Amino acid sequence: TKLPPVDKSPMDMSYYPNIEFFNKDVKDIDNQTILCSSIILLDIVHNGLEETEFIDRIFGLGYEGLIIVDDIYFNSEMIDFWINSTCPDTHTKFDFTEYFHATGTGLYCPNNIEFLEE
Repeated sequence: TKLPPVDKSPMDMSYYPNIEFFNKDVKDIDNQTILCSSIILLDIVHNGLEETEFIDRIFGLGYEGLIIVDDIYFNSEMIDFWINSTCPDTHTKFDFTEYFHATGTGLYCPNNIEFLEE
């Protein structure tokens, strides 16, 4: 079966109608947008402080979705952030570096998600 031609490049963000990309300070994203998001990919400053503030904020709001954190081993500040970060009882923290990004990929996963084992 031949697929129909795609008229948009995968680099064109409108190619992903169900994904909203934010290229701005995470402090400027309103709480309702955060709470309505099922997945958040956090790839920001890499100083550990901004990451900690954002994670604390969203868990403080009662966020129930999946959080992916990029570059958890990028530098000593990010390593400290990842090692020392905690999550509420609703989530479990995983290090998925061996499967994803070479400088580290962390995951805060809601406990109601089941992983399939091979």
